[in-house]
Amino acid sequence: VGFKLILLSVMEETRTLRNNYYLGHYGKVIDEVKGFSSESPAELAFYYRALLETNPALVFKNITDRSPTALQAIKLLGTYRTAMEDNKELVFETLNEWLSDEILGNDPTLNLIASQIYFEEKNFKDALRLVINGGENLEMHGMCVQIYLKMDRVDLAAKACAVMADIDDDDVLTQLCTAWLNITQGGSKITEASFLLQELVDKFGPSIPVLVSAAVCQMHLANFADSNNYLKQARALALETNSKVSPDTLINYIVALNLNKRAPEIINKITGELSDSYPNHPWLQTQKEMESLFDTHAAKYI
Repeated sequence: VGFKLILLSVMEETRTLRNNYYLGHYGKVIDEVKGFSSESPAELAFYYRALLETNPALVFKNITDRSPTALQAIKLLGTYRTAMEDNKELVFETLNEWLSDEILGNDPTLNLIASQIYFEEKNFKDALRLVINGGENLEMHGMCVQIYLKMDRVDLAAKACAVMADIDDDDVLTQLCTAWLNITQGGSKITEASFLLQELVDKFGPSIPVLVSAAVCQMHLANFADSNNYLKQARALALETNSKVSPDTLINYIVALNLNKRAPEIINKITGELSDSYPNHPWLQTQKEMESLFDTHAAKYI
């Protein structure tokens, strides 16, 4: 009972930081923590997670081997994202060493970041193993929702969302996960997702992840002009803050431009931006494979 009360206290203490982090308001997270006279470990974790999304170089500079393991795990996530394929083995060796430690292995931030690394590696089994017993930790249940949706287990994602709603149905992360679930379920649920996302924009202001999700809703509802406007706004927000435009924004923007039958030169410009910023992105690889298959089959009829 005592541990549960401590966990709930930490969750309440970091609610605003968590809200802003998952909404994609990384600058607000950084500024808020900078304004504290002293920072708790949980607050520092959100600070460096937000910094990793905006200025990874500072994460690599400020987090050292003497930093708490939870913070080193955030740096390790950054290392994983920048490592070449043949250098990722060291990342997982370090991760396994920490997780196998009797004390370190119980750190919720370490488990959450480790799950994120496995998730990005598409090792969903190990990603899920680290967060499936999340107790009252909304972030862990939220991670479960994302994993289940990637695994096409919408039924299990719905159960994880229900657990989150039981813990706190008004929490931003609960609402975001519910919106993502509704988008995946489709049909009338798309409209529900659209309303949820608009409420978040009205309450917290526009942010890139919410705008992109809202754009996907509008595509499903065949409101192609609205989807294009949301994605244009998301891209503009990133450029205003000198941030690299996310691949999700660019890929959905390309789709929206095609659905709106925009000029090829406009589509090619955004495709080029995606290729320059994320040359090895799986979406680009798939597009190249499809083009190659088309050319191969088309040649048979020439």
